[in-house]
Parts: sequence; C-alpha cells; structure tokens
Amino acid sequence: MNEHHMLPKNWKTHAKLIETPIRQYENVFTYEANWNEYVIKTILSDEEECLKFLSPLDFILQPLEIYKEKDSLYAVFPKYEKSLLEEKNPNFFRKAIIQLAYLHEFNSNHKPQWMNMWFDYPSQVLSLHTFFDSMNLYFPQSLWDLLISEVIPEETIGMVHGDFLPFNILIQHENVFFIDFANWRCDFYERDIGRFLSARNTFKKTVWYSEWRYYPLSLYQELIDIYCKTRNDLNPQYNIQDGRKRIFLWEIWNHLDVLEASLLHGTSDTQWCMINKKAIYHLLDS
Repeated sequence: MNEHHMLPKNWKTHAKLIETPIRQYENVFTYEANWNEYVIKTILSDEEECLKFLSPLDFILQPLEIYKEKDSLYAVFPKYEKSLLEEKNPNFFRKAIIQLAYLHEFNSNHKPQWMNMWFDYPSQVLSLHTFFDSMNLYFPQSLWDLLISEVIPEETIGMVHGDFLPFNILIQHENVFFIDFANWRCDFYERDIGRFLSARNTFKKTVWYSEWRYYPLSLYQELIDIYCKTRNDLNPQYNIQDGRKRIFLWEIWNHLDVLEASLLHGTSDTQWCMINKKAIYHLLDS
C-alpha cells in the first residue's frame, strides 16, 4: 500500500455513490483523479487487519492505500469494470471456486491469533429453531434434525469470507479477485460456497439460478465437485463426501438466514421470502 495520501481533503464533494441494479451502496464511492478512476469504501479496523493477513494471496484485491479521516477508515481500490454478476462465461465461476478453496486452505494453515475461533454450532441451530417457532414460522422436525446432526471437526472451522456472492468478485484481464471482507469471521469453511450456490431456481430442475442469470444445473454440480476436489488436492485429509454434505447444509442455512432477517424487519410476506422458503423444501426433497 502507498504511504502517501492520494485523496485530497475535499474528495467527497467530487465522489459518487455506486449504484447497481441490486442496490445503492451507502459507503462505496467512485472517484476520478489524474485520468484514473478509483473505488473508495469505508472499512472497519477488523477488515483492515484481515486484508493484511491475506496479503500473501494474489487474488485478494488489496487497497492502494488506507486513508483515515476523523474516525473513519477509507480503502482506495482501482476500479475494475466487470464482475461475475455481469459475466456469462462459466469459466470465471470455476476459477473463483478454485481460488475459494485455496483461501480456505490458507486459512486452515494460518489461523490468526487475534481472532476468536470458538464456534457454538448447536446453540445456533437451537436459537434459530426457537426464534422461528416464536414467529409462527414452522418447518418439519426433519430439517432441524438434519442441521443438528452435523459433526464439527475442528479442522472444518476457520476464517471465512462471510459474504461470498458474485458481486463481491471482480474480473480484470481474465483474473478473478475477491473483495469486501466486512463479514470476515470464524465459521464453517463450506458456508462460503453454500452461500454462493444458494441462489437456485426452485421451479426448474434443469437450471441453476445465480444472481439473475440461468446456468445449466450441471455447472452447479460441477462447482461443488471443483471445490471439494481442490480442497482434497491441497490436503488429502479433506473428506470430499463430508464436504459435500456441509455445502448442502449451508445452502439451507443461507435461505434460513434470509427468512430470519425478513422476520426481524417485518418483511416476511414478500415474494423473496416465499422463494427462499420454497427453496428450503426443494433442498429437503432433493
């Protein structure tokens, strides 16, 4: 990272909030200077530590500088034009999943001392089950039995991206970069890929629905195989069958997370919630 400041004090008066078809980002700006365009986003101190920790990995997009203004930290990145959200080429999906496996293997061998590795999975299941019951949203007992049955070896838990979705993956000159580690935390490694894969069309069994585009269901299955095989190639002790099971469980969890957030915000009657609820039953029946 550069030690000098590339941002003038009045940079915000010339910056623009990034808007996408999905959302307007309240803390992400574009800024043009010296015929170059940059992306500037606010980050937390934990995210800054995370970026330093992951600096050996060349597919983690590192900021050109970290700029402190009053009590806020701003990270300055080069602006890349394309993301997986805009790409139809499935090769970028394959490359991203391979790199995700490398990220998880790196984290399993370099667990940072400054992060809490304690993870109480059974309590999470019980808490979510109790919350849904209290909100009169019921699922069959088989769902909770399936979730609570997961055995948790220590090596399956470590630092994860936490929001591994297509719009947090950038492409430049055929290279794939990961961004936005604001949700970096201790969790199951397979939670990242389960989140990535969970945007599935629940009405057509021949296609996989990812971020408003349709892909063959065979690609969905292939990405699971790629992740598990890469983890096993990097560490032969990684059990492919157990890994596939955890990916499946975390797909379900991602849909449950959406429903939990919707109940908390009073938006559980939306079509998006209905789609996620149907997706859970679809996965249970598959």
